Amino acid sequence: MGWTIFEDIHNEECWESLKDMVIVASVLELPTVNLQIEQFLDYYLDTQGADGWLGPEVDRMMHVADAQPTRTGRIVTALHKFVALVNKMMRKGEGLEEDAYAYAGDFLVVLQWLYDIHPDGKEDVLAETMTMVAWTRDHQSQWADVFKEVNLGGDQWKPDAGAAFLGTNLAKSLTTLGARSRMTGERSDQDALRVAWQDAIQNVGQPFGLLARNPHNRVMGVEPECSQYLYTLTGDPIYADNVDRIFYGVVQFTHWGLYYRLDQSTDEAFCELFNLKHRGDSQCGELVYPEGTFDFASGAFQTSADKTSLIHVHPGPFSVNTTLAGNNRVAVIVDTTYPYSSEVPLTTTVVSQQAFVYYMRIPSGSSGATVSVNGSDFVPCHPTEDGLHAIQIEPGTTTFVIKLPLNIVTETSPSGNVVVTQGPILFVFDEFQQMGNDGSGQGIQYAIDPSTLGYSPFKGLWNLQSKGAQLQHTIVVAARSLLQVPSAQASLIQLDSATSPSNDTIVNITLTPYAHSMFPRLVMSNFPTFSLAGADPSST
Repeated sequence: MGWTIFEDIHNEECWESLKDMVIVASVLELPTVNLQIEQFLDYYLDTQGADGWLGPEVDRMMHVADAQPTRTGRIVTALHKFVALVNKMMRKGEGLEEDAYAYAGDFLVVLQWLYDIHPDGKEDVLAETMTMVAWTRDHQSQWADVFKEVNLGGDQWKPDAGAAFLGTNLAKSLTTLGARSRMTGERSDQDALRVAWQDAIQNVGQPFGLLARNPHNRVMGVEPECSQYLYTLTGDPIYADNVDRIFYGVVQFTHWGLYYRLDQSTDEAFCELFNLKHRGDSQCGELVYPEGTFDFASGAFQTSADKTSLIHVHPGPFSVNTTLAGNNRVAVIVDTTYPYSSEVPLTTTVVSQQAFVYYMRIPSGSSGATVSVNGSDFVPCHPTEDGLHAIQIEPGTTTFVIKLPLNIVTETSPSGNVVVTQGPILFVFDEFQQMGNDGSGQGIQYAIDPSTLGYSPFKGLWNLQSKGAQLQHTIVVAARSLLQVPSAQASLIQLDSATSPSNDTIVNITLTPYAHSMFPRLVMSNFPTFSLAGADPSST
């Protein structure tokens, strides 16, 4: 496949990347990439350990089987052999070191998939292994304890927090909670999952959706996948909203991507599709790889549990061809610039052989959504508690338009300051994008008056190749300079006393999307507030 970075194809990184290739190659029917995936899969299975060992990322095998049904038989056989090994190890008390506890949820998802769809007469082994994996944590019987403030709160991790609290493992632990709640089927377990999620967001969540105490520790492939899974499992819109925020706020822009090295034999269509770009003239150049994008795209549409309905989960310019229950073949094309304007229309064309119900998820950041079907007058949408608005689709072609107003809003952060958002987009002050800023200086922190937030005519100095960047506006707000920077808002740049405005100076500053920041580490996203009405007129 052209990979030169990996010495062992049974390691984690190799499968993280392959999963995304599988999604794209299957959706867009790229024959060269599909052939490479099959060659990789054959080699991977041929080199399975004699004892059944496959590696730490066996959940990726499940994705390959779903995408390539003709390979399912061999994949399932290999997975059952692996499960037998895990069962044997756990009976001996082996195999679950600290990292494995955090990753238990991924394996539970695979076990549940095998039990539900491909048991092959091994239900007893699968059930026993699920039980051992889910509840073998002697020193912490409740996974929800991971997310309590006593562990996550404060300025530092607790010294005995363990691997479950570190980096990607935090999201993996949430997946474990979700997989366990599916095993019990108890509403109380789903409620505990929601509380754990909110605890994690409250204590270490970043305003762009990722879970990390350090806002610059961006492991973008894991949290979208976790949030997607939890939404599929529960139907709770808080998880889908978070996926939107991660994708539109961070992942889709290439300079946030991960970097892998591929040689020039890599399929050109694959590189063009991923917006991969060579960095350097060597035969094996670095390519920008936006990990996490493809979980978002593959989860844009889902079906109801009985497969009679289609659900558009993530608003965006997506299309899908699928077959619902009763051999109802359906094709959908969505034309939209969501979320790059204040009132975003989604024009959806559906071609179906039979009547069915189409559900559109109305994001929580949109209020007053309206819909017009086949040219009718716009009427209010009536989403249910889970955020879904139902539209009856008749055989043939149906066209409907949904308008999703996106207001500029402020959200209070744990520090008591506010962040500024519009839909899933986080807006920040980037001192290196000076358009429209009335006398603001580098290295200065600002308090803002939220009542003055409004749209700015400036498009900004976009440093990214994104269609959305060309459509998006910026936001202007009245701000007061803070020369005595609070410790929670300490600037990463030294103050320049020669050019800095005096303390309490009122200026207009322009806020731009976080993902478009010149230097993301240096932006201000968490703003103290003040009231312009109470400001000294002489300071303006």
